[in-house]
Amino acid sequence: MDKAEQAHQKWDEASREWKKAQQKWDEASLEWKKTRQKWADASRELKKTRLERGKAYQKWKKVLQELKKARKGT
Repeated sequence: MDKAEQAHQKWDEASREWKKAQQKWDEASLEWKKTRQKWADASRELKKTRLERGKAYQKWKKVLQELKKARKGT
């Protein structure tokens, strides 16, 4: 095997390693995107439930005030 063939063989090996590394990168990138999307979905859900909790608290507070007024009236 001459020097050109050896160099070509080394280039082929390096190319295969690079492709494997690129594939791992792509997989990790996809996993990160999925995780980021799950986080965004969870964040939206948390915001939604926080609003629902706030509304429920306001309603509870209003009913409590009405109850206190009703007790004073009796």
